[in-house]
Formats: sequence, structure tokens, C-alpha cells
Amino acid sequence: MSDERIIYLLEKYFDGKATDEERNELTKIVDESAYKDLIVGSLEKMIERIENPAWSANRLDKMVQSVLSADKVMEAESELGESNKGLLIDGRSRFRWIRIAAAVAAVIVLGAGSYFMFSNRTIQQSGIAKTQEQRFNNDVDPGKYKAKLVLADGSTIDLDSAKIGELAKEGNSTVTNEQGKLIYNVSGPTLLGESGVRYNTLSTAKGETYTTVLADGSKVWLNSASSIKYPVEFVGNKRKVEITGEAYFEIKHNDKMPFIVSVNGMEVHDLGTEFNINAYTDETAIKTTLVSGSAKVFRSLADAGVDKGVVLKPGQQLQVHDNKEMKLVENADVDEAVAWKNGKFLFRSTDIKTLMRQLSRWYDVEVHYETIPSAGFNAKISRDIPLATILKALELTGEVKFSIEGKNINVIK
Repeated sequence: MSDERIIYLLEKYFDGKATDEERNELTKIVDESAYKDLIVGSLEKMIERIENPAWSANRLDKMVQSVLSADKVMEAESELGESNKGLLIDGRSRFRWIRIAAAVAAVIVLGAGSYFMFSNRTIQQSGIAKTQEQRFNNDVDPGKYKAKLVLADGSTIDLDSAKIGELAKEGNSTVTNEQGKLIYNVSGPTLLGESGVRYNTLSTAKGETYTTVLADGSKVWLNSASSIKYPVEFVGNKRKVEITGEAYFEIKHNDKMPFIVSVNGMEVHDLGTEFNINAYTDETAIKTTLVSGSAKVFRSLADAGVDKGVVLKPGQQLQVHDNKEMKLVENADVDEAVAWKNGKFLFRSTDIKTLMRQLSRWYDVEVHYETIPSAGFNAKISRDIPLATILKALELTGEVKFSIEGKNINVIK
């Protein structure tokens, strides 16, 4: 990757003329830490020759102050070296320093998983800073590794306060808790028939997430406001679990005992697979996104009975809508579908309501709309930062403003 190509992409991006393909290319470049020095060098060259009125010192100063915390800006200053601190003296040098500091600080924040890249709309500044402090006076912390475990006898364990180590014995399974991960270990052959199988249920509320390793070694990541019901030992000729909400599966394949996920009346059959299922009731469709391997999706139990399923290949997504209409997306955005599992929000031309539904679940807030902007938003954001930081950053698009009132987020303009 040449610096000239990066300069070209940056110029198109900041001029608001980048195509979707060019914005995606730039996002991927910035996402690679190996390109850090090249990005900064390209920005320095671009700054030397660009004459763009959109790049006012005032606007960039607002960007730095709004998106990046003061300590990150100081880290950027340190990154530039002691000799560069003098660049703050005169206006022309300050203008250049702010640009470079914003670029370097953005890369530093990227390293911590909190890099922002926004829509191709021109960045606006008017009105952002004037009342922002008041509007974001009540911040909201991000979600936590927390869940509730319901054992076979109906007793419950709160996993955020449960001791680390062995929690319970369920048949031949030992249930162990390890810092955000629930593990089932089976010792000895099961003596139970299918009628005697014990089931556990792991559930998360809004603002919670958890992971479990099932008795067969399959691993399941559970997103906020979700649940999974599963046997503590797998017996018979199949392994079947039930979910609500959203979950990511990494299945230990077994030809003699297929793995089946039941969700809202439909089934997903593992054929050696990693996949994500998004089945929130407030979304427009149940989306099964295949990451690797193969899977067959049946839109109903009746379809499963006559083998009328759709086989997915890696990179494909099957959407099953409320009317049971099925839509196969050939080149799905897998990174966007599984970003939550990797501790990120990833928005690519995402409408405001879809975006806010994700924030609502993770930050356990209710969203109210005074306005609904038509623009799509592009951003890659860590799920580990306070809500106000994200909202302030989204405001830099100039398309929307927010206020926080307790556990309520108002979308205003």
C-alpha cells in the first residue's frame, strides 16, 4: 500500500466525495496497526499540499476536543516528539499540529479499540460544543460480563457475583465459572436417557454479555438481552439448544450427533461451523451469518421435517422475515455481523434506528426520537467506552444531536 493511495483516499474522504468502496478500503487500512506510520506520514504530506476550507483549525480543534479525551491528545503530542511542542506557538504551525495530532491520536485510540470513522457527510461544528456539556451531564457506563444461570432444579446463580471456580454439579457435568465464561466438563459416560436430560439456561439482560463452553466443547457467545437453553450433557442422536436474542456459535462438529439451534420456530443445523444468529424480536428479520464451515437453515420445523433447508457458504447471510420470506445475501458484511462478539460496534451506512437499537441493548437505555435523520452512519467503536463518548462522536457528522436524561437517550436536532 503506497502513501499516495492513502493520501488519495483521505482527500476523497474528507472532501465528502469517497465512494462506498473507497470508504471501506480506507476503513480497512486504518484498521491495520501495521499501517500506523504510513498513515501518519501520508497525512503529513497531505497537509502540506491540501488547501481545503473544510479543514479550518477551529473545526479540527473541535474534533480533537470532542472525540478524543485530553490524555489521548497529550499522548499524541508525546508521539510527535518534544521538538514538535513548539508548533503550538503561531497560528499556521498550530493549524498543522492540530491536524497531525488528530491523526496520530486517532491511531493511538485505534490501538485501544476506539477509533471513529464517520459518514461521508461534511463534518459540522455549529452548535455542537455550546450545549454539549449540559446534554451529556449524565453519562452511562458500558455493559459488563454478567448473566443469570438457572440450574435444572430451578435455582439461580447470579454470575457477576458468583465465586470463581466450581459452581455446581449437574449429573456428570461440573459447572465452573471463569471470569465471564461458564464451562461444562463431563466426567464419565452418561447413564441418562433423553427423557432424563437436565437443562440449564444462561440469560443476559440489557447491558450484559457472557460466554459458555458446552459439554461437547462447543463455545457460545451470548449478546445482551439474550438467552440459551441447553442440556448439561448431550445424549441421543442430536445436540439441540434453544436461543433468544443474539448468539455466536463455534461448534465442535460431530457427524454422528448434529448440532441444532432452535430460534423463534426455525432451526439452524451445523455442518462444521462458526456462525452468528441475530434473532431480536425488534429487528426486521432473523439473520444467520456464516463465518466458516457450512450450515443449513430451516425456516420452520415443518421444513426441517422434509429437508427443505438452505445451505449457507462462508460469507453468506440468510434472512428470515416475519412472513417467513427468506432472503439469501451472497456477500454479507460478516465483520459487521460479528463485531459485537469481538468487543466492537461496527456501522456501515447504518440507519439511526438500527444503530440506536444496538446502543440501547448494550448500555441498557431507552431511546426517544424527536427527529429521525436520513443519513447512514459509518463507525467502528469499542464497546468498552462510556455512552456519551460515542454520542459526541456521532454528533460530529452534523446530522444529529443527543441528550442523556437518566436512562433515556433523546435523538434531537
